[in-house]
Amino acid sequence: MSPLPAFWGIFLLLGTQGQPTITQDGLAQCTAGGSGTYEIAAYAPADPSIPISQLLEAKKIVVAYTQITCP
Repeated sequence: MSPLPAFWGIFLLLGTQGQPTITQDGLAQCTAGGSGTYEIAAYAPADPSIPISQLLEAKKIVVAYTQITCP
């Protein structure tokens, strides 16, 4: 099974500076001057036959969270 496409987002938490970058493949990287912990979320339709472009119309979605900590 190949990985499902997902919509990726970064959420700023209190006390963070700057903002990391994230690719649509899910690769997050700290940027110069960034510090703190950031929440990262991935959203995808639960049905793999639904394209990511129709995420908002999907009846069920899969959500995953993780964090990145920058120096």
